[in-house]
Amino acid sequence: MSTPTANEILAAIRKAASDLAKTPSRREFMAHSGLVEYHVLSHFPSWVEAVRAAGLDIQPANVQLGPEPLLEDWGRLVRRLRRIPTRMMYRREGSHSPNTFDRHIGPWSAIPGAFRQWAHGKEEWTDVLAMIPHRPMSPYS
Repeated sequence: MSTPTANEILAAIRKAASDLAKTPSRREFMAHSGLVEYHVLSHFPSWVEAVRAAGLDIQPANVQLGPEPLLEDWGRLVRRLRRIPTRMMYRREGSHSPNTFDRHIGPWSAIPGAFRQWAHGKEEWTDVLAMIPHRPMSPYS
């Protein structure tokens, strides 16, 4: 597939918004359109700029998040992948930016330990806890 034009990307963003009845998140757009982030970033400096260029209002991304929704999403991805995701894997498949984890939890390598502490004693997370090693993760994960 050749790289779509800027106008094709804008049309795809508008179509996704129409089909979803809301401004799509970056992840929703990629799942809906079949395009990848590279296609968008080859014409626009960011996802937000592409959405604005399409004439849409951006969803409030700066809603104050605490660690709980971040850790829940990380845990769901661990469960689905059946492994600890790398930062890049989470960027592709998670619901939040890895940078949000940096601000709220700390470095990427600290997330398994933070999850372990948060999920301790919560029966619904025992399967995920079993996949988390007790040793510190490599900072290169």
